[in-house]
Amino acid sequence: MAIRGLLVDIDGVLTVSWRPVPGAVAALEVLRSSPVAVVFVTNTTSRSRADMAAALRQAGFAVDTPQILTAGAMTAAYLRQHHPGGRCWVLGQGDVAADLDGVHLVGPDDHPDVAVLGGAGPVFGYEQVNRVFQLATAGMPLVAMHRNLSWSTDDGLHWTPGPSSGPSSGPPVSRRR
Repeated sequence: MAIRGLLVDIDGVLTVSWRPVPGAVAALEVLRSSPVAVVFVTNTTSRSRADMAAALRQAGFAVDTPQILTAGAMTAAYLRQHHPGGRCWVLGQGDVAADLDGVHLVGPDDHPDVAVLGGAGPVFGYEQVNRVFQLATAGMPLVAMHRNLSWSTDDGLHWTPGPSSGPSSGPPVSRRR
C-alpha cells in the first residue's frame, strides 16, 4: 500500500515554544521532495492558522496557511453542525476568531448558548472558570477544543483544561446537564 498523505503534528513534534525541534526542518524538506501530501495538525488553541504558518516559516519550515488544520477550525465545524447559529463564548488564551469561521462569537455577559474552552493561560482565573461552571450547571453546553492534559514549553509541562470538560477521546464534547 502506497502512502499518499501524512499528518504531522506541530506543537511538541516540529516545534517547542515555536522553535524547531532538532532535525525537524531537514526532515520536512525530505518529505516535501516526496510525492506524499503533508497536512500539519495541531490542537493549539492560542493562535490562528495564519499566525501559526507565519511562526513556522520564521522557524525555517516551508508551510502555507491552508496546509494547517487546527483545533479551532475543527471546533468551528463541530459548532456549525451541532449548535448552528448558537451564541458562542470562547474562553482561551490568544485569538483564534479567524479559525472560527461561521461561528457567532459573544462575550460571557452576552447570554451565550454555548461555552467553548480553548487552551489555558492567564484568562483562566477563578472568576472565568466559575462563570463557565455556573453556565454549564444551568444547562448550557460546554465544548472543549481539545482534550490534552498538558502541553510542553521551554518551562516544562503546563496544565490545560481539555480533560476537565469531557471524555478522553473523540470529537469536541458538548455536554448538557
